[in-house]
Amino acid sequence: FDSLVHSNRTAYLWWCSTLKVKPNDLISSVLSTEVNHFAMKEFILPSLGRQPGTLLWGNAVAPLLPVFFLNKQLSLIVLNNAGLNDIGIKHLTEGLAGHPSVTNIHLDRNKGIDNSSVPMLLDMLKKNHNVVELSLNGTSITPGPHLAALQAQLKQNMRA
Repeated sequence: FDSLVHSNRTAYLWWCSTLKVKPNDLISSVLSTEVNHFAMKEFILPSLGRQPGTLLWGNAVAPLLPVFFLNKQLSLIVLNNAGLNDIGIKHLTEGLAGHPSVTNIHLDRNKGIDNSSVPMLLDMLKKNHNVVELSLNGTSITPGPHLAALQAQLKQNMRA
């Protein structure tokens, strides 16, 4: 992969092809086409309204992660109502555990995120102290020790 000949959009499409994931037009539409210009500060997936999303179900988030890493100033990622489930969370958390600048991640209204997602999210927070905000409103994580553990780690990250 040669980033000198790619844009955010062509990098996403290249990784879709490499990982054998069907590209999504909505995702492609929000990625810039400027070659060798990886200065994205935020990635906000357009709202899919009230319908439950399936945009990032399973492995569909995987081709976005290399794009996120090309953008060293990326601080905000919003993937609300995108259909993320445990497979997607596994890719996302492993991919963002070492991102140098991401501080805020919004995963609201992804019903596939549940208590089994918490260890992966917690591991990411422990590895990446830059992340100080993780929004999980409207997910299937139940109140109690799971949320408390995430909140405690976020507080620790804020002090780091």
